[in-house]
Amino acid sequence: MPTLSRFPSLCLLAVGLFAGQWLFHSQTQWPNWAGFVPACPPPLNACGMLLMALFLLLYTRGWWLLALALLLGYAGTLPLAKWHLEHRIPLECHGQMVQTDFELLSAAWQVDGQTRWRIHAQHSQNPCLPDDTTLWLQNTSGQAPEFGAHYRAKLQLKAAYAPLQLDGFDANARWFADGIGGFAKPKGPVQLFASTPWTQLSGLLQSGRWAIEQWIVKVLGMTPQAGIVLALTVGEQGLIDAQTRDLYANTGVAHLIAISGLHIGLMALMAGWLARAILNRVPWQALRTHAHFATLVATVAAALAYCLLTGWGLPAQRALIMLAALVLNQYSTGRANPWDSLWLALCATLAIDPWACQRTGLYLSFLAVFALLVVGQGVYRFPRLRSEKLWLGIRSQWAVTVALFVPCSVLFNQQSLVSPLANTLSIAWMSLFTTPLALAGSLLHSATALHLAAFTLQVQKHWLNAFNALSWATLPVPNQPWPIVLLAFFGSLLCLTPLGWKTQITGLALMALMLWPSPRPAEGSFTLNVLDIGQGTALTIDTTHHRLLFDTGPAYSAESDSGRRIVAPWLRQQGTQPFDALWVSHNDSDHSGGAPYLLNHFKPALFVNSMPADNPLNALAQQRGIATAFCHTFKAWRWDGVLFEPLPLWQGSAKPPKGDNNQSCVLKVSNAHHSVLLTGDIEAPAEQYLLTHFKPGQLTSEVLISPHHGSKTSSTPAFLTAVAPHFIVIESGWKNHYHHPAPQTIDTYQRTGALLFNTAQLGALVFHFPADRTPPTFNIAGEARKRYWTLHESSANRPVRW
Repeated sequence: MPTLSRFPSLCLLAVGLFAGQWLFHSQTQWPNWAGFVPACPPPLNACGMLLMALFLLLYTRGWWLLALALLLGYAGTLPLAKWHLEHRIPLECHGQMVQTDFELLSAAWQVDGQTRWRIHAQHSQNPCLPDDTTLWLQNTSGQAPEFGAHYRAKLQLKAAYAPLQLDGFDANARWFADGIGGFAKPKGPVQLFASTPWTQLSGLLQSGRWAIEQWIVKVLGMTPQAGIVLALTVGEQGLIDAQTRDLYANTGVAHLIAISGLHIGLMALMAGWLARAILNRVPWQALRTHAHFATLVATVAAALAYCLLTGWGLPAQRALIMLAALVLNQYSTGRANPWDSLWLALCATLAIDPWACQRTGLYLSFLAVFALLVVGQGVYRFPRLRSEKLWLGIRSQWAVTVALFVPCSVLFNQQSLVSPLANTLSIAWMSLFTTPLALAGSLLHSATALHLAAFTLQVQKHWLNAFNALSWATLPVPNQPWPIVLLAFFGSLLCLTPLGWKTQITGLALMALMLWPSPRPAEGSFTLNVLDIGQGTALTIDTTHHRLLFDTGPAYSAESDSGRRIVAPWLRQQGTQPFDALWVSHNDSDHSGGAPYLLNHFKPALFVNSMPADNPLNALAQQRGIATAFCHTFKAWRWDGVLFEPLPLWQGSAKPPKGDNNQSCVLKVSNAHHSVLLTGDIEAPAEQYLLTHFKPGQLTSEVLISPHHGSKTSSTPAFLTAVAPHFIVIESGWKNHYHHPAPQTIDTYQRTGALLFNTAQLGALVFHFPADRTPPTFNIAGEARKRYWTLHESSANRPVRW
């Protein structure tokens, strides 16, 4: 077996840095000595980390190096974390108006054709907006950007605060890691008062990027192909629509539309080939003698220029550092060890970005390169057949698939079974045609090349759609506890070793543990999952073999809704049958906004609602072959010993309460000892109707989902007395413009003695109701996922529970 590294110190340094940073990001509060460490801006912190890492590499060895690297990773992250924390908009400043100057750093496209600006606030003289805070500014005026220029405007601030689930993606953590202190919207004109973009390198680069982006959009328009061409050339993915993202993710080729080592390497090879072709034909012997050196320099220079042009992302950094290390070793020693380059790239990436250990790109890019090196360096044995190049491609694809199985399962909760074939076709197609044409069209201003690149993407889309249409194209993978994840990852490493077929089978068996079904409630018990979807409602009731989804949350825009962004990812995390029945309480955007996506992408047996039969949602369900029903005439049923009892607001000749909210479906779920009452948006008239037409015992419930998100028009004292809840759950959006829950309603709730939960403050919730008299237990996302970066929320006097 070939040696994996001539310099094992690099490996120890990388492992120590990674472990130290991971430990730091896992803590829930600041260390006691944090007050003695000054805050440090990103460039200065990166330089300090690189110098300290170099010092450890040169002057320490063995376990001392590992221990000191761990300490450096832990302690070196703190100054930058303090800087990010001190440059965030406090929660109590949400919605405040601030007059400020700012520098325009970059701009990003949005699917609707608008842009948003990344700005650097300066001279605000307001405690709500500290100087040097980085914000995303919504460019509502369509004003053309001048990068590096200075502007002055009155801004309405928005704190960086997002819904939080018990598992999955955490936008709050991503914004903190990226140094995004919040968001803003201009109120009034944005005045340009100092135009100096060409005096700064960053302004020059951003101006060049913007010119290329404008050219691509001008030629291809606001099309999905334009979004992918932008992603391939300048790393801008804002114009890629949601359908295209889903298609590429489901077929396992999403990495091809992100700037990665594949694109950097292609650009470097093209530059190196061009430089060698030119230098080999010059008449001066001196230049021809140094053609090899000049080619290597041109290769690295082209890769560096492309990395800067595409935004200096994590995979691009890794590819550039590896390429530079390989070139340096090749020129100085005549041979290069790619393993040293890999470890060096990992060390440098961790030193530059202390949050890299929590980024998706780190695992996907470095593990993919690791697998390719294992194959290319002969560590992984594979049958040698006649067509060596063909089998090199096959075993490379197999090794990458095995290496990325666990991280893809953890990060995306699915595995694309068509990924190997889709990648085999798409990598060759995009490397040979799409990417070169996109680069040529963008850099040389060739409309013909851009149109040809768009045509190749349309051709590729045909086979991707064919793969995606297969019923078995994707395999859902549920969330697993960390011991199983580690075992599965060890299994993937075993599959890459040359230890024989028995070891390979053992590795595959360990990897299969990732497919172990999630635990379900026992017979007679059930679980209530309340998702944090902002202002709206989306929750599920789980029994032993069934799941009911009640409401689907709001629609944010034509391209984005909570069904796509929150509910569907949560369902994939469960890994089992998504849901058997969908109930939509009434036709209000914050309850039914995610229903179209869920009906289109999932197929429950039944769709129950309170809407007319000719409503578009009912028509969509029937078109998909889903049975529909009216909730106010629906009969009670049992699943696995749990009773589901609709409480109709239309009974016989009795007139229903007036108003759309009062048409909401009301559903009581109970077992022998526990119960939950789901109320939609009912208001006082509907509550009075329920009191009149049902006995008090029929309404009594241990958990009450607050009617109408705690509105002042709901939750009358008589209704609360009849329900007699022990827990009241309010699903509302943080700082929502309806001002839910109303203060007077909170006072009414507190008088009941019930324990109150608000998803706006606590995030998602899950209640477990046993089959016996044991009290229910619950988990809160705000407590389970609390980290040190959430401490700034205490500035808004944010309680754990009311």
